[in-house]
Amino acid sequence: MSDKVNFGVAERQGEPAGAGRRPGAEGGLGRIKERLDKVRELIQEPEFLEGRGLSNEVNIRIFCYEPENEMVVRHFVNQMETDQSLDCRLKICNLYKTFLSIICLHIWRAANDDYGQSP
Repeated sequence: MSDKVNFGVAERQGEPAGAGRRPGAEGGLGRIKERLDKVRELIQEPEFLEGRGLSNEVNIRIFCYEPENEMVVRHFVNQMETDQSLDCRLKICNLYKTFLSIICLHIWRAANDDYGQSP
């Protein structure tokens, strides 16, 4: 595993990744801030910005974290979205909101029994 950024794989010495914990459960406010700092560093690296080693794939990362760290992560994301010093333009997708909108669309269509029209 790369030592650059842990995007959610739990690690314990002598145990397989994820043993007994949810992904991203590395523990403590200091640990989540450390992981977020590594994300900030990663997105500035030329390899990341140029997408090297991805075989023409889109450079997507998913950051797993514990629910109790939600406000810390939200604050970090808000800072990143407005940070003019970054060498890249971030596209941040909230997967919860994306999936929720898909589900709501399907519910709306089912309720109206008309799949040919958009809401």
